[in-house]
Amino acid sequence: CCLSWEQFLDVDRIAQTRGTRWYIKARMRNIVTDIVEPICKETKKSYAQTQNPRGLKIQAFITHSWDENFKELVKSLKEVFGSSFHKPNLWICAFALIQGDYDTIKKQVEGGDNSLEASPFVLALQKAESFVVLRNSNTNLYSRIWCVCELVFAIRFKLVPNKTMIAGPNTFSNEKISCTDAGAFNPKDKVKIMDYLSRTVGVDKVNGMIEDFQNMQLPSQAPVISKKRLLLILFGVIITVAAIIIPVSIILTRPTTAEKINSVIAEKFPGLEHRKEDTSQLSAFTWVTKQYTEKDTIYERRILSQYGLSTLYFSTKGVTWTKKTN
Repeated sequence: CCLSWEQFLDVDRIAQTRGTRWYIKARMRNIVTDIVEPICKETKKSYAQTQNPRGLKIQAFITHSWDENFKELVKSLKEVFGSSFHKPNLWICAFALIQGDYDTIKKQVEGGDNSLEASPFVLALQKAESFVVLRNSNTNLYSRIWCVCELVFAIRFKLVPNKTMIAGPNTFSNEKISCTDAGAFNPKDKVKIMDYLSRTVGVDKVNGMIEDFQNMQLPSQAPVISKKRLLLILFGVIITVAAIIIPVSIILTRPTTAEKINSVIAEKFPGLEHRKEDTSQLSAFTWVTKQYTEKDTIYERRILSQYGLSTLYFSTKGVTWTKKTN
């Protein structure tokens, strides 16, 4: 038996009524213990049966871990089906089986004849239309033997790969794991599952699929930049560009030393004689500008004094002043 999409969201709403702190930390096993088990104990039915006495058609089989964060599970399923116009019925073992003590679970899992084919997981997979792999950030999904078993039969029933959907974080993408290392609460379960796996699908094929499932990166996991962070980055770029452009523009627009000296002389001597060729004024202007670098401060009185004296020097052939004449 399975839940409709809306019934699954009802469970999420019930979980949220337990309080924000509880909800944020709750794992699937907490949902089972606090919400599902009391109902199973009272009704002697699975949670899904209490919601749908006549049952629902199995559409999406959800393979997952009870150690996953429940809020994360909800988020992952919304990533898979949130944009679908028709939301599927979900087969999730926590809701499909009667939850209770070990003997209650064992009796259901083993099926009528103690064979894997008679277990509720395999029977549900046989009827399912799609296989949804929910990865999580707490534990590697395929570190548990029953998740491996679900994968084996999903391959056998041709749900993998063409009818398979992957969701959840790829936290364990770099972890090397083999189905042979998977753990089991009951060691006999692992012996039975590994025996069937080896005789049918094979260890290498199962490990190959596990590796593909672990490594697959979803579009939603691509690096996302928030609007706030994007604005900060743009602001940083603007500041950086401004820090480069402004000093350069200042340098480009700032008058050179020669231009400053020219401006001082032109203001006091408007005739611009110091710019005409073959004049003592040009020689004086040229000499004065050579006395200053671009870093030197230009003082008007000093420039005018130097210009006046050097003009006198060049106009009277000052180079001959130190020579003795008859």
